[in-house]
Amino acid sequence: MTYGIVRDGLGDVPDGILCDPRSNPLLVTRPALHCVRNSIGRYSRETDRNLPVLEESRYPSTQHERMRFGMTDDQGKAARGSQFWLQKLVNEQPDILNNAIIEVAPAFADKTVEWVSPLASEGYAEYRDLAFLEKLGIQLNERALADFWPNGGPVWDGLARISGDEVLLVEAKSHIPEAVSPPSKASKTSLELIGSSLDETKRYLNGSRHSNWVKNFYQVTNRLAHLYLLRVLNGIPAHLLFVYFVGDREMNGPETVDEWKGAVKVIQTFLGVERTKLSPYVHHVYLDVGGI
Repeated sequence: MTYGIVRDGLGDVPDGILCDPRSNPLLVTRPALHCVRNSIGRYSRETDRNLPVLEESRYPSTQHERMRFGMTDDQGKAARGSQFWLQKLVNEQPDILNNAIIEVAPAFADKTVEWVSPLASEGYAEYRDLAFLEKLGIQLNERALADFWPNGGPVWDGLARISGDEVLLVEAKSHIPEAVSPPSKASKTSLELIGSSLDETKRYLNGSRHSNWVKNFYQVTNRLAHLYLLRVLNGIPAHLLFVYFVGDREMNGPETVDEWKGAVKVIQTFLGVERTKLSPYVHHVYLDVGGI
């Protein structure tokens, strides 16, 4: 059994161990550790020249804004990256995505998946704040969104309704810098509400007390918080799906599933969310773009 050094955006880790924030060594075997070390180290040096660096609260939410940043054409269709691949799956090959979901969530096998975003007929629109709730046809009767999160919340890459009143929130990634997201740069007032809600979520999940969920892997923590808001605080049967695309060479993305799984393990271990009360409702799908 061999080990190595991993650079995960949080500093170098001593040879032989991957340290979690509680200073307990976590042994990670190759190839996962090897893949994380190579991929994150490589991507960090290249600083992801292919994409504009945007804080999520400033994410261009309208078709015109996305065109201005060169992210889509005048029809809202993405040119590359996870946005492109997810659009293609939802609109052209939904069976590939639906079958992959059933593999990780067998309870969906006898149910119908109705994708409501991103749809070509709606300019591939993505939704956030109250708009994503309206698109899913749900209401928060116990804890309002405004009492949990300020405006400018997560932009959902995909949304679906599952027969039987279940809903699916989707976050897609085609390269590791998308997962190693920057901290929130919200205003002081907004940060107070965000921090309070993230701390509440972390306590419920028994996450690491030593990890700062506002500053570290914020795109993961805020998605988990919204799943907590829907499922725990409001009793809505919601699921969170992470879609990882393998082999997206244009975006310099991971070439293997193990490379992605290694990155996911780093993130989950740091946050302390490898196994939580919500784990049965958090799903991870790995799709090779060569088969799309």
